[in-house]
Amino acid sequence: MDYVFFSERLRDDFLARAAELGVSCALATDPAADDEVPALLVTIADDVAEEALDVLEARYDELMEEQSGEAAEEAGWLDNRVAGVSVALDDGSVRTIRLEPGLANRLLQAFSVEEIHDLVTAVARSLAGPEEPRLCKKV
Repeated sequence: MDYVFFSERLRDDFLARAAELGVSCALATDPAADDEVPALLVTIADDVAEEALDVLEARYDELMEEQSGEAAEEAGWLDNRVAGVSVALDDGSVRTIRLEPGLANRLLQAFSVEEIHDLVTAVARSLAGPEEPRLCKKV
């Protein structure tokens, strides 16, 4: 599961909370991000305990509120809203599926982040794999 930050300070705060919970993280910079506003990625394993994941999600939400406040003060930041879900395909490659922010917000009203990730992963793997038999065909 990926978390995106646009501030090293906020990312480091999240990393500190993850460390307190014993959750290991991998760091990267999104190569497709705007040069003026780098996207700092924090990736955690998909098998993190539900309790730790809930704590991290709550902390991420708090940090996003803070990041939104900072963005509102920066000219042009709010014009660059993006949302995405990272997916590991069967061949080992990782893709970020870009979602329109309004759609991402609507999905988050009905589904957990994990459920959205599972849905997008299923679609991406289906598209990347060999053609499946028709749904109406008995397998």
